[in-house]
Amino acid sequence: MEVKYLLLCIWGLQTISTSLAYIEGLYCGLENCYDVLDVDRDATKGDISKAYRRLARKWHPDMHKSSKAKEKATLQFQKIANAYEILTDEEQRKDYDHMLDNPGT
Repeated sequence: MEVKYLLLCIWGLQTISTSLAYIEGLYCGLENCYDVLDVDRDATKGDISKAYRRLARKWHPDMHKSSKAKEKATLQFQKIANAYEILTDEEQRKDYDHMLDNPGT
């Protein structure tokens, strides 16, 4: 009984780990793309572009001096660029909104 329970726990952890890795590879990972750009779900492409430009100026790696700050900025800038790409492409945005409205399907 204890071995079966232990194996079940290990399997469950692997499943969770695999699921989280899969989610991190989708859209904006565990973050909400709208939150990354600080826009509402009903934001227009113009609103999204304006938010992207504002955040890109702040987080572009070339705007930071130290290597630690550049590294942090690079990660943040990648999130911003990814969110922008998803939310400005009509098909990707439609799919993303569907995923938000229907989690787990």
